[in-house]
Order: sequence, then C-alpha cells, then structure tokens
Amino acid sequence: WLPANTNARLAPPQNCPLVALLGGRVVRERSIAHWSACDDVLGGCGSVDGVDLSGSLHFLRAALGGETAPAGSLALDLGAGSGRVSGGVLLKVFERVHLVEMSAPLLQAARTALCDDSSRLDFTLASLREFVPPAGTYDAIWAQWILGHLTDHSVVRLLAACHGAVRPGGLVVVKENTAPPKKCREGRGNYMLDAENAAVLRTHAQSPTTWPSSGELGTVWSSPPDRPTSRATSTPCAACTCSRHE
Repeated sequence: WLPANTNARLAPPQNCPLVALLGGRVVRERSIAHWSACDDVLGGCGSVDGVDLSGSLHFLRAALGGETAPAGSLALDLGAGSGRVSGGVLLKVFERVHLVEMSAPLLQAARTALCDDSSRLDFTLASLREFVPPAGTYDAIWAQWILGHLTDHSVVRLLAACHGAVRPGGLVVVKENTAPPKKCREGRGNYMLDAENAAVLRTHAQSPTTWPSSGELGTVWSSPPDRPTSRATSTPCAACTCSRHE
C-alpha cells in the first residue's frame, strides 16, 4: 500500500484529444453504438473475466479490511455495462448497489443478469459526462475501464463529484488500462486513440491513477498478481487505485 499526497488538487496536465479529434456528439453516439452492439463488455477478451473479478474482489476486501461492508452499505458502479462488476464484486461485499450506464441495451442486460438480486439494486440510465452522484451517499464508488471515454477535464469533474459522494471512510476505486508511450500518437504522446470505440488509452504517466487526489482523499495502490493483459496494448492493465474519504 502506497500513501499519496492528500492535499494536492486534482488537475491533469492537459486535455485529452477525444472531443478535438472526433467531436462531442460523435464521441457520445459512437461510444453508445459500439458497446450496445457488443456481446460482452470485455470486447471479446472474455478469458480475463475470472481473474479480473477475483483480483478486484481481493483488492476491495483488503481495502475495506473485511469480507463484507456493514449492514446498510451502498456501492455505486459507474459505467456498469451489463452488470459484470456489480454481480461479480460489489454485490458480494455491499448490501445494495446502484448501477449507472449510458447504454439502454446494456442496462437492460444488467437487469436481466442480476434479476435474482433485483431488490438490492437501483439502475440509472445516464452518461458519466452529465451524471452527478448525490453527496454523502455511497460507501464505495467503482469506476472500471470507463474513464477513457471522458476527456481529462470530465474525469476531474467526475472524480471531484465522487469525492463528495462518498461517506466518511468511503472508497473511490479506479481501475484502468494504460498504453505504452511508443504507441501513443495523440496529445503529445500521452494518448492512444480508439476511434471506433470513441475512447483513449492514456499512458501510465497520464493516467488518472497517477493524478493527485482532491481534498481529503488519500490514495492506496495495489498491483494484484495475475493481472489480465490488454489486447490493445499487450501491456498489463493498470492496477486499481483506491481513494479513501476520511
């Protein structure tokens, strides 16, 4: 576990090229179309599902210091897709889970996949560009493989909102892939553009997992063994970053 600066303000060095290269409407429409047409939210890399979920569950329980959160606990799954992380990780730890997803077909798939736990779930159809989590509501917020669809400034806005949305002692977990600098041709060599998916992969140096945290969010870091490999980059996925609101 590595502590990070708890007082620095969250500020990326520059904006990423998504909107500049594709246009705001294209980004949104292309991203929705891409993921709505996918059979799964792993983009054909279903073989990483088991190791990804088990690693995330281990990481989360270690961060919490126990197998499950207290009664009445609530987690937020940002960019929840078909409910893979909610079902494989969050529902195993928290009493209730709130799923936010901008693709209506994927959100319906999540309702279907998690129907046995429907009484423990809430669903919101919304883009993370506009969604604002309510203040002081969640014990944990999970954002996995979703921040590449946002510009750096949108990421800053979202993570700042997440800071205010977690209860004292709550966690904000970010899990992202990174790209090797030699494959990054956009944004001064900090980004690899996936135009079809309307997303970017950031270098590790440009990743939100390395940006200083806002307010009183302290950061802990873990590099779990047997990390899955990104098909796009042939490099290990970025480790989880977990920020705690004290």
